Amino acid sequence: MSEADQTPNPVLPIAGQISTLPTQSVAHFGLSVTVAEFILALGQSHAVMTPTENAQSVAVGQQWFLGLSISPPAALRLYKTLEIGLRAYRETYGEIPEDPHSHADVAEFPKRTS
Repeated sequence: MSEADQTPNPVLPIAGQISTLPTQSVAHFGLSVTVAEFILALGQSHAVMTPTENAQSVAVGQQWFLGLSISPPAALRLYKTLEIGLRAYRETYGEIPEDPHSHADVAEFPKRTS
């Protein structure tokens, strides 16, 4: 039995070598394209709760924290790598919900046997 079979939520190595980099959750992204580059902006949602007399007021916003400039050849490589990663994900965990508010509960996604 391989290590991936023993781990309920295996990491699927797709490309390159990833060390223990600091990570940040991304909930939003934007993309702009010029003849020379693809500009990818990454961000998160945040909610600010303010107590009022009768209840709490909630304001939701976005915070953009990173912009990446990617050359067209690098963007093509990224696209192909994401394609491989998405295929591996679907083969291992099943279809990916399209609802952006849907979050995978890792306890519900054991390794598929088919």
